[in-house]
Amino acid sequence: MIYRCVEDRIAVSLRRLQLPIGNQQALEILRDMGFVRIRPNGTVLARSLVGKSEYRRGARPEQAPNIVDCSSMVKWIYGQMGIWLPRYTIDQRESGRVVSRPREADLVFNSGWRSYYWNDPSDGVGHVGIVSDSGTVIHAANRKLGVIESPWEQFFSKKEKFRGLRRFLPQPTDLLTLKMTKRKVETSQELRWVILQRL
Repeated sequence: MIYRCVEDRIAVSLRRLQLPIGNQQALEILRDMGFVRIRPNGTVLARSLVGKSEYRRGARPEQAPNIVDCSSMVKWIYGQMGIWLPRYTIDQRESGRVVSRPREADLVFNSGWRSYYWNDPSDGVGHVGIVSDSGTVIHAANRKLGVIESPWEQFFSKKEKFRGLRRFLPQPTDLLTLKMTKRKVETSQELRWVILQRL
């Protein structure tokens, strides 16, 4: 998977770059060029917003993490991991890889008060949350509750509200997040060319 940068961060799977050198040597080259490895965790980031972030429907992404709605919250969390996500829930759902069993950092979608859809109103998406390390869902619920952590069953109060589960991360050990301090790239694929220029 190719990742787009978010501000000064980029996610990358060195294995998927298919470099002719080992990961350690690749990391040393990147470090010499001003790329610093950081270790953001989606669950930790999401929990840091519980009870703190203000909920506002239609919150702009640049207002996060102080003011969020459900989709801008997950967009901010993934941005901290160096992964660009679209703004709206319907587009977020369309961007991820379909999976059937939840894993930490997957996004889970359901219908909402006002749902967006492409062609079928019965498949409308109106709400998104992020799956935690304990199988709960952390989400920006509404103005009254704000950002909360809910048991899976509570997030889906009705089975017919379920609109899918999407994955954006490969195996967690396969993905690195790099902070760009000197040089910027737009996509993770560009890191292959940056590294090869130094060989």
